[in-house]
Amino acid sequence: YMLGEERSFVWLVRRGSFVCRVLPSRKVIEALTKDAHDALSKAPERDRGGLDEALAKLSRTVLRPVAGELRHDRLLVIADGGLQSIPFAVLPLGGRRLVEDHEVVMLPSASILAALRAEVAKRPHPPQKAVLVFADAVFRSDDERFPPALRRPAAPFPAGPLGDVARSAARDLGVRGFDPLPHSRIV
Repeated sequence: YMLGEERSFVWLVRRGSFVCRVLPSRKVIEALTKDAHDALSKAPERDRGGLDEALAKLSRTVLRPVAGELRHDRLLVIADGGLQSIPFAVLPLGGRRLVEDHEVVMLPSASILAALRAEVAKRPHPPQKAVLVFADAVFRSDDERFPPALRRPAAPFPAGPLGDVARSAARDLGVRGFDPLPHSRIV
């Protein structure tokens, strides 16, 4: 996809064929994209009809022009502008979500990929003796792994700076405590 001020384009490229279709302007597509993104950002159970309508409008604009060319292909979508914020897999096409008939892979544009690679090249290399550890962490003061004399009644979060961070993150997510990482005790 390439969004332009007067008109935009979608290209469908596969081995041995190339299809180009003209789409509406960036302004039109960005407005539809914003509506779809806003609808996706809300809890779907609140306004399922609004979500379906917003996705359908966007799909009619950006997918329908190439719908006749699609087979049960893997689709590599290189979106432009606000289209990058939309999971194409959920867009409807022919009464079904795109993901029901296609493997959908979102890829960055060549310019974004170049910028990402340049950014990664600037980062310092990690030390050669770096290690990644998955641990069976203890999050509760009443954990059975503590000796009985050290156990205390369960508090949802530890005291101190770590507890402050945990409370802050949990409050944002509506979480009252943390459980151990599943299967982390198994070696």
